[in-house]
Amino acid sequence: MEGEDLSIGHEEKTEESNQFQAFYNWEDTSPSAAVIDTVAFAAHRELSDLPLLYEVVEPEALDKLITSLNAARVSQDPKLSISFAYANCAVTIKCDGEVCVLPSTHPEK
Repeated sequence: MEGEDLSIGHEEKTEESNQFQAFYNWEDTSPSAAVIDTVAFAAHRELSDLPLLYEVVEPEALDKLITSLNAARVSQDPKLSISFAYANCAVTIKCDGEVCVLPSTHPEK
């Protein structure tokens, strides 16, 4: 993932919660890199301080699943998403390029 452009196209924090949303183009940024970058931003942590993503989910499988579903135009279904916990955050990634991160209010154990 090093050297990969991790720029977020748009990010916002919803007022009613601490949830962060970021939007990516899967042709420019891999879904796994987008998850790591958005979690680091939302949790106010350095990338190097995050646990390895593959301890929670297989990054290559996540990338293949999200990009193949996006290519198949399944991304038009707004309900289609993958959710998991990572780095004390709830992460939801959608095929249309949206990544939502909700940092936990409880400290990591």
